[in-house]
Amino acid sequence: MLGIHQTGGNYPPCCCQFAWHQYVFEIFNYHSLCNLMNADIYPYQTDHFCIAFEFQSEGPNGQIRKIVQYDEINQLKDGTPVLAISFGDWDEEKQDFNELKVSNNADTMKVLYTIAATIKEVTESMNVAVFGQGSTSARNRLYQMAISMQLTQIEKDFNVFGLTAFEWECFKKGSSYKAFFFTRK
Repeated sequence: MLGIHQTGGNYPPCCCQFAWHQYVFEIFNYHSLCNLMNADIYPYQTDHFCIAFEFQSEGPNGQIRKIVQYDEINQLKDGTPVLAISFGDWDEEKQDFNELKVSNNADTMKVLYTIAATIKEVTESMNVAVFGQGSTSARNRLYQMAISMQLTQIEKDFNVFGLTAFEWECFKKGSSYKAFFFTRK
């Protein structure tokens, strides 16, 4: 439900970047994946490594190709890799995805629930933590509202943290956060 990418996010200095298109998408199609939040999600495909995902948004503006990518940026003290999640609309001309584009395809929650399903899948397939930050303050608020709406469900599987102006804390509804962090329980 979160997004940072090389075109606009605030990465820690140790960040590594991987172009999503370096990975070949395989036949893994998760039409029947049970969603983290028991909500409607788009079917998606992933690569062998479960670090790049693709799905099609459908709405009044037609089908829009969406990319979700995870890049290792750091490690926790216990050695657990920290992955930054980034996502956006595929830009055919640039052969990369654009995290700043606004699709207005009237499917925001379905897109966010699909992205949440990729977080669940990544953390089920690998022992990793996930870091995310909105590419704009408005998107950060949107992600925070989505997390707040589903917090009880999310906390069944995840520890959820928010970054205040000064430190990380357990996510609390009504607080304002600059970034988000998820670890498996």
